[in-house]
Amino acid sequence: MQHPPQDIRAGYFFESFRLLWGQDLRSDDDHQAAGPFMENIDDLETSPKPSVRHEPVPHLHERNAGLPISKLPPELLQQIFYFTLFTSSGNRRHQYISMISILRSVSWAWRELVDGTPFLWSHISSSDPPDFVSAAFYRSKQSPLHLQYADSDDDGPESAFLDRALTGLHRWVSLSIGYAKRVIFANYFTTPQPRLKKMRLISSGPWDSDAPVRLFGGSWTSLEELHINWSGVLDWSEVQCGRLRVAEIGPCGGLSLPVIIGIIQENQRLEVLKLDSITFSSSPPPYQRDSPIVLSHLRALTLASLDTQPQHPPQCHPTYYILRHIQFPSCTEFIINTSMASRSTSNIEEFMNILPSPLNILTRSPPDPPSPHPTARSLEANFSASEFCLTTGERAHHGVRYKVVVSYAPRAITRRWLHGTLGSDPIEPIADIKLFIYIGGHHLQLEDIAYFQEWEAVTHLSIQIHAWHRQDEVESRLVRMLSTPYTSASGAAMMPFPRLRCIEAHLWAVPGEAVIEMIRKRFSTPGIGISQPEIIIIDSRNGKMEFLWPDLDGIREIDLFHSISFGPTSNEPPGSQSPDSLESD
Repeated sequence: MQHPPQDIRAGYFFESFRLLWGQDLRSDDDHQAAGPFMENIDDLETSPKPSVRHEPVPHLHERNAGLPISKLPPELLQQIFYFTLFTSSGNRRHQYISMISILRSVSWAWRELVDGTPFLWSHISSSDPPDFVSAAFYRSKQSPLHLQYADSDDDGPESAFLDRALTGLHRWVSLSIGYAKRVIFANYFTTPQPRLKKMRLISSGPWDSDAPVRLFGGSWTSLEELHINWSGVLDWSEVQCGRLRVAEIGPCGGLSLPVIIGIIQENQRLEVLKLDSITFSSSPPPYQRDSPIVLSHLRALTLASLDTQPQHPPQCHPTYYILRHIQFPSCTEFIINTSMASRSTSNIEEFMNILPSPLNILTRSPPDPPSPHPTARSLEANFSASEFCLTTGERAHHGVRYKVVVSYAPRAITRRWLHGTLGSDPIEPIADIKLFIYIGGHHLQLEDIAYFQEWEAVTHLSIQIHAWHRQDEVESRLVRMLSTPYTSASGAAMMPFPRLRCIEAHLWAVPGEAVIEMIRKRFSTPGIGISQPEIIIIDSRNGKMEFLWPDLDGIREIDLFHSISFGPTSNEPPGSQSPDSLESD
């Protein structure tokens, strides 16, 4: 086709656009006029391509080939390319396809290097463009394959992607399956796979049968990582796996407690074991082991929302059953979330007593290499839907964590367990404890707060009062309790929570004068030894106000208190605490 000069085509384009912009396309003549306009648009789009391909691109390739980075050894460039395309955990980055295309366009040498490096092409997804999938399977050569599959609308009982992938079955090392029809599982995922090291089942859709699927014939002998969050039913009866390091299993049908114990028994080098939201298929047999299974490499354990169908008897609570079967001397991330509904007091006490001590976990060193920074350590003990909760520290990616959430546990049992496991004053290794207590008509009372008043580690006290007809009385008693010395077990006069830095409570009925009296008694009572604060911060319905010690008279004008915070004391270094940090969770 003979193209007119660029400036003439541009004139055609603007003139056509002007005409079409000023009128609707209603008549046949209008539509006929639109034809040349669209042809001009096509010409405008395609005509620059040959000139770009034959003039600027070779010039850019030649220029880029002379850049210093292009002179690096190929082996080093390959590593740079790898970390450009993949995360430190080995997963494809979000813009993987566009980034590999950019790398190939830099120069001819880079294109040849990228195309000739098989491991850069070995992560392939069924959602990738078909041309890219074909190129990736070809260029990956014999490199181990990391595959992601999810059904598409075009897939029936067969999948072109999986057909191509099966020709390299011996190269599969990682497989992630999203939604997949049962017929796809039957056709492609039942053949034994001898080299698969990592398997992830994300979800499944509605199947026409509840019959379980035997994934890869139950032969998982090379598997090192298993991640399941899946609503389908698997056949676990003859699963063979003895090399697991990571087992994270969420909702999944067909799983029983004896199978889980068997998997643990055969994989004693487990480093991560997480079981979450599983309803086991039957109640387990009575505990019969002579000694528990010692998982000396286990660093993370999660047992959350576990149940059985039908309802398990009290002595076969799934979490309790698993904890009785294992020991984990190196675990630094311990998470339990369960319910004690319909359990007797003796059952609940037996369950609480089998939990490891928080201090036992929190004093351990994390498995990561030594760091110049202090290890982050966090504790959360949450009972009866946050009626009573104790937290400390902040969760860190590389730290030590202990979290226990138990619903329907009597406060007498939980507070006794906390006091017994943490001791009379758990200042080390956990400091700056936040204690949250809910006080209602039939819930925790002030006496429950006083149970922990000797703990110097408590720096933040959060109290929610919904006593209704006793609201005024409970608020007044709370303010008096926090400013009234008590006699400790050693016979010394002590102020409750001596290192308290923040009181978070909505005091609707307490007048400002009573708050002033509480503050002055806490910090001015002779023989108590609490250092006076430099600043007091009051948060009320009118916002925040600051008062310098001892000038507190302005507090009289405040009502409807939200929180009271005490700034640095005279024996603390400047900047050790700030008002903002005092009120942060």
